[in-house]
Amino acid sequence: MGFFIGIGYYEGDRVHSLDVEVPQRPNAFSTWNGSQWITPTAPEILDIRANLEVDGRDKLMFEINYDQENRLRIQEARPQITKIQYRNALIQAWKDMNGS
Repeated sequence: MGFFIGIGYYEGDRVHSLDVEVPQRPNAFSTWNGSQWITPTAPEILDIRANLEVDGRDKLMFEINYDQENRLRIQEARPQITKIQYRNALIQAWKDMNGS
């Protein structure tokens, strides 16, 4: 079990008499509305993540995969794509896989 303190979620022991016990958070993107956890859909999570800071490993993997995509396109005599086009294609593929 965890605890809800004000507008945040607290995991651990009850630290204040006004703390309200809440069920365990389903995932990092779930928010407590005062009575239950609201878990966003896969596309909503993607939209949330789009506004978060990307760590170095994600940036590196994006750059490597983007470079490989354009190398394949050159070999197939297809036009290269921009990073924005590649990012949008990844987002759409992720949404398609998750039923949005």
